[in-house]
Amino acid sequence: MQRAEKEEQPERVTKTIVFTGPVQMAGFRDRIVKPAKECGLEGLVFNDQDERTVVKAIVNGPRSSVSTFIEEIEGLITKLGVEMKVGDADVPPGSLPLPVARIPNSVYEEVDRFDRALGILQDMSESLREIVHTQKEMLGKQTEMLKNQSSMLENQSSMLKVLEKIESNTEQSLENQSSMMKNQSSMLENQSSMLKVLENIDKNTGSSETSG
Repeated sequence: MQRAEKEEQPERVTKTIVFTGPVQMAGFRDRIVKPAKECGLEGLVFNDQDERTVVKAIVNGPRSSVSTFIEEIEGLITKLGVEMKVGDADVPPGSLPLPVARIPNSVYEEVDRFDRALGILQDMSESLREIVHTQKEMLGKQTEMLKNQSSMLENQSSMLKVLEKIESNTEQSLENQSSMMKNQSSMLENQSSMLKVLENIDKNTGSSETSG
């Protein structure tokens, strides 16, 4: 039985890449390392020690993966205003770290990066304090406004009660006036009856005197 042939391994290539522009002390190397890891490449990314505007990289992997990686970073550097030059390299297999690693210049560089990050965090913290202070002031004003509105509502309620009382007193006064008018009418009727009685008496008295 003939032994099955081994599957053909994909062609591997090694590329050197030189980035020129605002790349050092800007987090640029981390932006290169991320897509390189996603493409499964070996390699290194590091700052040029002589040129502050240069970052270099050397990557190794299947040709298709390296091409994909280069296409991705082309879109990135266009947005950042960075130029890129790609060249070929020849390195022994397995001599580069997997996955791609970022090489720090020195401990001092990492400390400086930490200090800058700490400064940014402190600025953010101060901004948050100002926002919280402003919100507290706004809440205090809103609370005062609510108190004023509550006081106004209480005053309105008191006024309504006074108006209701005035209305009730007015109705009572009208009822009393109506009752008085009825009494006056009754008195007038009584007076009229008395006048009639007196007239009758006067007539009767006059008749008696005439007869005598």
